[in-house]
Amino acid sequence: MRRELVLACMDSPLLLVATVMVAPHPFADRIKARPDVEVIEIGPHNRNRLPADLANKLMKLKSSQGEE
Repeated sequence: MRRELVLACMDSPLLLVATVMVAPHPFADRIKARPDVEVIEIGPHNRNRLPADLANKLMKLKSSQGEE
C-alpha cells in the first residue's frame, strides 16, 4: 500500500521534494530512474545552501507551470 501511495503522489501534478536511499534497492532504484526525478546528493559541499537552492528551483518550476 505504501509503495502505491508513493507512486500516486509522484504521478500527481504537484511538485514533490523527497528523500530516497542511496543504496541499491528495487523500489528506490525504480523511483530514481524515473525521467521526472532529479537526484541531488547531499554532502558537506552543498547541505547548507540546499534549502535555498531547492526553494529557487521549485519557484522556477511553478512559474514554468503557470502557477504563482
